Amino acid sequence: MEIAFIHQPDGVKEFSSILAEITDDKFLGLEVSEILINVVWEKIYPRIMTWVFVPYLCFFLLFTVYSSFMRNSDETTKLCFLTPCIIYSLLQLVFEGKQMLDQGLKYFYSFGAVWNILDLMSSFFVLFFASIELLEIQI
Repeated sequence: MEIAFIHQPDGVKEFSSILAEITDDKFLGLEVSEILINVVWEKIYPRIMTWVFVPYLCFFLLFTVYSSFMRNSDETTKLCFLTPCIIYSLLQLVFEGKQMLDQGLKYFYSFGAVWNILDLMSSFFVLFFASIELLEIQI
């Protein structure tokens, strides 16, 4: 099944926004809406895995292994583990900044504001930790 809006710029984003505004639960139970949601999900799922989940998993593993087992290692090992973590955290801050610009104050006051703030804080803490490690600052 092929649906034209999927291929339009921001088509899936607009479809998701429309779905988010629907307050009638009966609509989501309709077979037509289930088919539409499944078609969109089949298109989006590989992108989520490739561009969101796999990079996060790599970041998580690198940061966890480093902070648990490699903290007292040489400079090269520190750089190998922390550089991808720094890059990932900086990209996360860029993405969060884009959301802030798009949403304005709603970014901090919306229903998901707690998660937005956690995303910001986790990136800042990783950058703080990596800076302390790479600069060998004693705390």
